Amino acid sequence: MNLNLSNKTFIISGSGKGLGLEMAKVLLEEGANVVITGRKKNQIKNQFKILESKFGSKVAYVDGDITNNSTLKKIKNIVKRKWNRLDGIVANAGLGKTKISNFSSEKDFFWYQKYNFLTAFKFVNYFLEEIKKSEGSIIFISSIASLKDLGAPFGYASSKLSLNFYSKFLAKKVAKFNVRVNNIIPGNIYFKGGNW
Repeated sequence: MNLNLSNKTFIISGSGKGLGLEMAKVLLEEGANVVITGRKKNQIKNQFKILESKFGSKVAYVDGDITNNSTLKKIKNIVKRKWNRLDGIVANAGLGKTKISNFSSEKDFFWYQKYNFLTAFKFVNYFLEEIKKSEGSIIFISSIASLKDLGAPFGYASSKLSLNFYSKFLAKKVAKFNVRVNNIIPGNIYFKGGNW
């Protein structure tokens, strides 16, 4: 397919595996420049090597926690040095727990808000000025758990519901800059190393 993405530059948070990695592959196949990111150094470095062997200098990577300003600064510096423009960001990074205290645990609730909603919120806001300059695109990855009770932990569902609302709120705020904001709400996705 031709999505007219040749030489446009994208950052995908949480792209060392699963949905984030697959999105990176599609963008690269469309001729885009992509920065992949992940907390696990060996995992993200190995994926980078695989992608680099096929796409060369079109791909870069940063390992680290994107809730830290130092990691976000590294990403921004790489984008500026290699391509000097940013056309899109995908807020994909998020975490889940295999064990939770109970459905009403405040501790679990705030943990999910921190690692799902606030992670995406900070990531997007950090790069917002660059996206305004390029009249680019912002994509949030939410979850079907934000729309109906499918047995997901309450904290997780509420953190993704926060993303849904924020994407609508932000879309109205940045429309005057010709910036597009979209929210993808997938169901359960099976991949090696994932929760399923």
